[in-house]
Formats: sequence, C-alpha cells, structure tokens
Amino acid sequence: VQAENGEDAIKIIRSQPIDIVFLDIMMPGDIDGLQVCEFIKTSEEYKSCFVVLLSAKGQKADIELGLAKGADMYLTKPFIPLALMKIVEDIEFATKHK
Repeated sequence: VQAENGEDAIKIIRSQPIDIVFLDIMMPGDIDGLQVCEFIKTSEEYKSCFVVLLSAKGQKADIELGLAKGADMYLTKPFIPLALMKIVEDIEFATKHK
C-alpha cells in the first residue's frame, strides 16, 4: 500500500493492520515522515509496527533524530531495493517466530 503524503499514511495505518512501514522523511503535505513515525510509535495501538525511515538526509544528527522519534531503522538514499526486501523478509520471519 502506498500513501501520497503523511495524512494519507496515517489514514491507511488507522484503517488496516500494518506490520511494517517505510517512510520518506520528506513527504508532501503538512505531515512529514518523522511525524508519521512519531504518531505510530506513541500510539498504543500501532507502536508494534516496524518503522523504517528512508531519507537523503544522512548526517549523524538526522539519523539520531529519526531514531529518537521511534524509528526502528534508518536507511539513507540511495538504497538497494533488495535490501528493503530483505528487511521485510526478516520482519516477517521474526513476527512468525515470536
């Protein structure tokens, strides 16, 4: 499922079970990826969702901020699409074997 902006991402998260979310930090609209991440991780209902932030912002301060907002992982662009698939596989495996 893909969202066009942060507002849509929150609507989607509220409307269906989501195990993993990939968020770009810079999203169109009034809500950015960091805010969506914070929404997920401060919500009792959604905080178990695994959040991966994707960003061109790769400075140490940017990564620390993303992790402070609750992201489980922070990847800088460009990234390898196969790496994203591996992350999903690992999360699915871990979820099934809890």
